Amino acid sequence: MIKQIKRGDHSARYAQEAAEFQILLQGRMAFYKHSSTQDVRTRYINAGEQMGFELMIGSLAHNGINVAIEDSKVLDINSDQFFQLLVRFPTEFGLLMVNLTRELAREICVLEQVIGDTTGWHTRQGHDETR
Repeated sequence: MIKQIKRGDHSARYAQEAAEFQILLQGRMAFYKHSSTQDVRTRYINAGEQMGFELMIGSLAHNGINVAIEDSKVLDINSDQFFQLLVRFPTEFGLLMVNLTRELAREICVLEQVIGDTTGWHTRQGHDETR
C-alpha cells in the first residue's frame, strides 16, 4: 500500500512488534530514536531508502518516531508480502536483499563514526596506548 504523508506528520508505535517495513518513494523523513528521557534524531531517510527493515527482520519492537520533513510517499511492505516476493520472484528477492543489506551496512558505518567521534578513545601524542 502506498501512503501519502504530509510534512510534519509522524508515526510512533512504541513497543509494537514490527510486522512491516517501508520504502520512502518520495520526500524526506527523519527518524527519532526513543530513549528513556527524550527522542533523539539518529538519521534522515531519503527517497529510495528503507525504514524499519531491521526491526521486521530482527522481530523487534518499534523504538522511535518517523517524522515527515516534507510531503512524502511511502510504500508499506508487510512480512507476508515480503515472503511472497521470495516465493514468486526469488531472483528479484535476492537483489532486494543485497540492496537492503548494503543500506544497513552504510547505516552501521555512519553510526559507528558518530559514536567514535563523540565517545571514542583518544590516544595521547607520543604514547602507545596499545601495550
